[in-house]
Amino acid sequence: MTKNIVLIGLMIALGGCQSMKDLGRSTVEYLEESRTTPTDRYLAELRNPFVPLGTFDDALDGNQGKACRQTTHYRTVQPSDLQLVISASEGGIPTCQHVLGTFYESGTGVSQNTARARSLYLQAAPADPYAYVELARMARDGIDEPVDPVKARDYYTRAGIGGVVGLGGLMEQGKGGAQDVSGALKLYVDATQKYGDPAWKAMRPLLALGLELDAEQVQKYNRVWIGGLLRQMRFELWRSYELGGLNHSGQTLTVRVLFRFSTRSPKPEVYLAESSGDPVIDTAVVSAVYHLTMKDPYMLPAGQETFDFVAPVALSPSAKRG
Repeated sequence: MTKNIVLIGLMIALGGCQSMKDLGRSTVEYLEESRTTPTDRYLAELRNPFVPLGTFDDALDGNQGKACRQTTHYRTVQPSDLQLVISASEGGIPTCQHVLGTFYESGTGVSQNTARARSLYLQAAPADPYAYVELARMARDGIDEPVDPVKARDYYTRAGIGGVVGLGGLMEQGKGGAQDVSGALKLYVDATQKYGDPAWKAMRPLLALGLELDAEQVQKYNRVWIGGLLRQMRFELWRSYELGGLNHSGQTLTVRVLFRFSTRSPKPEVYLAESSGDPVIDTAVVSAVYHLTMKDPYMLPAGQETFDFVAPVALSPSAKRG
């Protein structure tokens, strides 16, 4: 009897530790979660990153549209944010109609209702063509309707640049129309705007299969590739602790760095091409970019094995670290 009383008392005590939001969860579940540390939760998030539903056109957003789109960045939507999206959607803001559609499709903050989601996408699409991407995906995957790759191709085409990767995927597979892998590759090359963007990533496996680009496409590929190299270089310089506060000369100093890429390795050889006049700064700059690696090769002309690229690095005067 005493043993049972102690056990019941322990269960009551443990239950009393739970907050109101945890009512209805078992004590075992609560204790299991309470044993996790912030690091555990951070690592769990890395293993299972949140990817919001929806493809949005950043350039389309006004202030209300941007506010609505920002609500999609989280696993759950706050009641105040949901009300903002609903009000703006009812006010005819296309991005907000699009966002609300993703909430209804996924059941985020509202009861799941794919028919309502489709209706909202159709309302948004004339002014927000990226909403056609959602309609295409629903047709492609048979969400609340029969699978229809022909309709999916049509919607992806209407979506413009936002639908390129989806359309290209159907073209690669020969779904909803003739198989056209070369045509898909052309779509990706024409659409890519930034190294590593979705169109660029879609292009990678086709190039790995041995498909070739024409001279004009190679020029664009290399131009986008160099843009990616410069962004990566700026990032490496930005995160370099050694460079912080080194320039005390009172004037801007420029270092020129030579990257030598070859067909044999994605990691370039790095050399000092032109000194700033300060060997300490020169060494810090070269060290900062020494480990830079590109995931994709620069496209070299036939018979050429290396490619040299000289990048200027300008360092403005900065205060000495205290």
